[in-house]
Amino acid sequence: MAIGRRALVVVTFVMVGGLALSTWASIALLREFAAVEGHAARRNASRAANALHTELASMAALAKDYATWDETVNVATGHPGDYAVEDLPPSAVANLELDLVWIGDRQLRLRLGVTREQADGTRPPFPAWLRQLPGDRARWQQHTANGLRGVVATPQGPLLLAALPIRQSSGDGPSHGLFVVGRFLNSAVLAKLSAATQLRLELWSPDRAAQRLGPHLARALEAGQAVTTVDRQQSYGWQLVHDPFEQTIAAIRAAEDRTVYQQGVRAVAWQCVNTGGLGALLMLALIGLLHRLVLRPVASLRDEVRRIDGSDERRLPVQGDDEIAEVACAVNELLDQLEFSRWTSARLEEAKLETLDAVSAVYLALDADDRLVEWTADSQLLCAVPLAAGLDLWELPFGWKLELLSDAVEACRSRGEAVSIDELPIRRDDGNLVLHLVVAPVRDTDLVVLLGQDVTAQTALQRQLLQASRLESIGQLAAGIAHEINTPTQYVGDNVRFLGESFDDVNDVLRAFERLHQTVAAGDDPQEAMQAADQAVQRADLEFLREDIPNAIGQTMEGVSRIATIVKAMKEFAHPGGAAKSPTDLNHLLENTLTVARNEWKYVAEVTCEYEPDLPAVPALPAELNQVFLNLIVNAAQAIGDRVDGSGAKGQIKIATRRVGEQAEVEISDTGGGIPPDIQARVFDPFFTTKEVGRGTGQGLAISRSVVVDKHAGSIDFRTTPDVGTTFVIRLPLAETPATAEIAA
Repeated sequence: MAIGRRALVVVTFVMVGGLALSTWASIALLREFAAVEGHAARRNASRAANALHTELASMAALAKDYATWDETVNVATGHPGDYAVEDLPPSAVANLELDLVWIGDRQLRLRLGVTREQADGTRPPFPAWLRQLPGDRARWQQHTANGLRGVVATPQGPLLLAALPIRQSSGDGPSHGLFVVGRFLNSAVLAKLSAATQLRLELWSPDRAAQRLGPHLARALEAGQAVTTVDRQQSYGWQLVHDPFEQTIAAIRAAEDRTVYQQGVRAVAWQCVNTGGLGALLMLALIGLLHRLVLRPVASLRDEVRRIDGSDERRLPVQGDDEIAEVACAVNELLDQLEFSRWTSARLEEAKLETLDAVSAVYLALDADDRLVEWTADSQLLCAVPLAAGLDLWELPFGWKLELLSDAVEACRSRGEAVSIDELPIRRDDGNLVLHLVVAPVRDTDLVVLLGQDVTAQTALQRQLLQASRLESIGQLAAGIAHEINTPTQYVGDNVRFLGESFDDVNDVLRAFERLHQTVAAGDDPQEAMQAADQAVQRADLEFLREDIPNAIGQTMEGVSRIATIVKAMKEFAHPGGAAKSPTDLNHLLENTLTVARNEWKYVAEVTCEYEPDLPAVPALPAELNQVFLNLIVNAAQAIGDRVDGSGAKGQIKIATRRVGEQAEVEISDTGGGIPPDIQARVFDPFFTTKEVGRGTGQGLAISRSVVVDKHAGSIDFRTTPDVGTTFVIRLPLAETPATAEIAA
């Protein structure tokens, strides 16, 4: 059974956790034992070094007795006498446990050298390498006054050496030389030191010690630290031995049995065995108890639950007052609630069907495969075939634009949020409809619902309102546009009249020269004809005509071009456009709007334009954006006009376009009086205006916001500072989205 396996896993985890905790504690304890051993090993290394220093001190005390003896002074000054026979024979050197005695004068020249007598009575010759003291002679010379002691390296191995200055027995006077005693640091000496320290001492060469310790410990040892190593049976403390001149001679190793650590390991192992055995017994007992008190009653309860099929009023038997009995009571209560829920669900289903039949809206519920689940009666009116559960939505002849609806459904499923289609056209034989459709997911299910409302009348009314606003704007601008066209028309007319009059004069000159040509061709006297030609030229004033006719023609062309520009801009502005979006050049739209509204701003403001030349085309409705830009530019001109108020001064209107991420941004700034703080929250409200009757209807900014936000999925906002000016910022997406896709008429 699953609960039994889980209980077993839980108990096992608890036991394993206990064992792991016990093991961790044991490891921590063993680490503490190892730390204590390491400390003891370092202390042993220090004890070995101290024993070595004690041995050197003993030799120095012995050397001092001989160094302050008058007979020794005689030897150092070149009068040895029978000193080597009576006072310091080889047998005496052996009795003193010395290996050699070296006596030198002030210049450290050997005056007497005595070696130790062997057990067979022989005396080895004094070593040739000891004719002079080992090491730097100059450094020895520095110690003739005070002496020194230490270990020095010799060809025969490390030598314990104590050197004392030779003086008179009174201890006064200068040093006459050095009295040096030496003892080789051999196995016998190490055995003596081991007995004194109760440690096993070994002497290692520096290279051999470095190989044994490894680079890390070798560097620590060279730095003067005592280091430790261990193996399975013993722990070792290491200490370097230096000569009196701080040169490394050897490494001494102190070994000690790992008795405490091994006893700790055995105790920890025994504890782990006891803990594991006790834990296994406890786990078996817990499993048996769990099976008897929990698993068996739960299995019985499970069998009873399986016998209940929900179609009758059977309930679980309740026995006892333990948790199992409480579970049985809870299951019985749940069965009662389930029965009540079934009854309620049946009533709600009936009420839902009645509601769907009564709702006057388009409602379609789709499953994960976009097949019908539910629908309303109004939905049936849109389809030419009867609706039925399981039908594929995309195969039904609803008459709507499938691409737009498919994108909305896909976006709803992928994002998990509602997607709105403001205007979804429906083609019908009895007339087209426009739906406002919302595609929304149903929480915690794979269902998607399509909820639509007929907005055909509202859409038509909105378009009529927009067209009326555009016509109103055109009507308000008509006088200004007429004035803009009249000015170039006047000087075009004046120039054309001037050209007509000039042509008459030029024509008279041409006739005079034609008669002169005929007279010359006939061979008659040309004098009279030439006088007539001269008089015609003087009357026409050809020099004046040569200068003014080109100017008149240029001015005429400029006037015609200006008229053509105004007419073209007016034509594009007044074009009703279509319902489908098209790639639109915002810079061109702004230029046309400035041209159309020129008479509104040219008397009160200077206009500067900062267009981004590479601004991408925006999918938009050009005619409606024209209206937005016109509203903002006219508002800016009127705000500046109210501020300058006939003073003759001019304000500033600045228009800029740029790309910001995946949006195109248009900024229209003015230096008017700004928007008061108390009305800033209402500027986009329909029919709200601060202008007098005849100048504003309160629809301009409301329509602008509807066009930008609702039809282009963009944003419109403003920044304003009282007595400084206002900047309106429009942002339009550069890419089409399902919610703002083009809508076919």
